[in-house]
Amino acid sequence: MSACVEPGALSGISSRRVLETRVHVTDCRTAAEQILAWARAGRPGYVCAATVHMLMEAHDTPEFRRVLEEASLVTADGMPVAWALRLLGTPGAQRVCGPDLMQELCALAARTEVPIGLY
Repeated sequence: MSACVEPGALSGISSRRVLETRVHVTDCRTAAEQILAWARAGRPGYVCAATVHMLMEAHDTPEFRRVLEEASLVTADGMPVAWALRLLGTPGAQRVCGPDLMQELCALAARTEVPIGLY
């Protein structure tokens, strides 16, 4: 569990390794804005809202870890993941759960008239 410096890091969004998996330190609004910036730029990618169960599965299963590692953004979906980020030196780490992020993203996309796709 250490600070990560990833190639092509996200603008203003740091990350830490929790159980060997990269998790980004962000909030719901910043994550939604980053996703919309990618949409405007035509950049494909995917976002994972990581729960403790997902991080444990990634720890035990290299193939699943690779799925998370290749995600454009991995958020802390669950307070235990946010707490781990805080223990790793990011005191402001917040929980960014998938349904909340989806609502924020849809609202922001509607206001800015950016088409998005959800899978």
